[in-house]
Amino acid sequence: MNKILRTLLGTAAVAAVGAIALVPTVPFAVTAGETSSQTISVDPNPLQISCPGAFIEVGGESGTELGSVERRGEASVGAAQSEWQPATPLITGFTELIAEGTVQSTELLSANQTQYVDRQRARGIAATFCEQPSSSGWFISGQSSVGAETVLLMHNPNKVDTQVIIRYHLPGGMSEQRYALAAGEEQFFSLAAEAGLEPSYAIEYESLGAPISMALQHRYSRGLTPLGVDLSMASSAPARDQWITPVQVVGEGYQPALLRLFAPGDAAEVIVTAFSDADPQLFRVLVPTAGFTELALELPNGLYALKLESDSEVLAGVLNPSLEPLDQAWIYPSNSFNELTMAVPQYQSELVLTNPNALAISANLTLQTGQRRAIQSVQIEPLSSVSLPVNADSLSIVSANQFYAALQISDPLGYALIAPSENRNLGSEMEIWVR
Repeated sequence: MNKILRTLLGTAAVAAVGAIALVPTVPFAVTAGETSSQTISVDPNPLQISCPGAFIEVGGESGTELGSVERRGEASVGAAQSEWQPATPLITGFTELIAEGTVQSTELLSANQTQYVDRQRARGIAATFCEQPSSSGWFISGQSSVGAETVLLMHNPNKVDTQVIIRYHLPGGMSEQRYALAAGEEQFFSLAAEAGLEPSYAIEYESLGAPISMALQHRYSRGLTPLGVDLSMASSAPARDQWITPVQVVGEGYQPALLRLFAPGDAAEVIVTAFSDADPQLFRVLVPTAGFTELALELPNGLYALKLESDSEVLAGVLNPSLEPLDQAWIYPSNSFNELTMAVPQYQSELVLTNPNALAISANLTLQTGQRRAIQSVQIEPLSSVSLPVNADSLSIVSANQFYAALQISDPLGYALIAPSENRNLGSEMEIWVR
């Protein structure tokens, strides 16, 4: 919040930073030599979220067209806010959604995007939650080895230019690049030139101006066989205590889920507990200073929630493969909720709810399809997850206790995970002094 502004002749003007809107002048009745104060409420700015747009193909369909980096097809946007009605639910590039409201959450505005990609070198479902622009963020999932391609997408939704610093945290050290983003401009490019054939690296970004939108796209293949696609917005910053959920193991003996950890500062010891219907399984992982560790999660078939506890801050993520059909998705640390609203994609999907508490909890689930509404109560045992098939336009969840939630797409066309984050600008109260 800016410093309190002094006024002349009894007139007050209020300025606020970040997500706080300007308010009208506040009148005061003040006589000479006196001081008066008044508390006023400041409404938040309109809530804005961003969807990253359609699949990006590098090198053309055959992969031999040098310098070719182009959008392919269209992504479908689903919104869980009745007042926002898109002219078309299909988008190509970055798209902003905006809603006004003094009380802000996913109930005011929530959206996701999905796209079935069917190209010669890429096949699967790319899906992500549409998030608010931010001034900084991280990705753990950089991968540019043979058969793995990473594309960075960034967009400046503001009316002023900005500069973006990208830090590439590689196993051999850190490199930094600076990019200029004009007002309204989007850029996307393969990271092979920056990372070479590194199989594991992290990406950190920082905007020197207004908040921006960032996303990361992955394409996996073995020879001429596509092995899946993935799309995600920025993940949480490094932390000591994190939950990654859900991890769905459906091919025991097949390629296991892969946990990747990065310690940007001090070395870390991480205790990973995999909760499921069976007894919890524990893994102890050591991560070197400014280094990476990867752990293949050799787990029986089932639905898992991973709890990570570390003595130093770490960045974490899980690359989870699907066997039928072949597809892959990165799963990042989750955000907890007491209330959540989400759009439901037009693919075979299920809602996964995780209870991180030591006691059982209940949640009220509302499924909305057109004007029809169905309500049910869901019980979740301590430190466990439940999976519910969902077929609706949108859903809302309310609980007195914290929970984690995600939409898992398990469709004949592909596999993807849509993990929500809170959408909110905060208002404020200010005390104005006039003398």
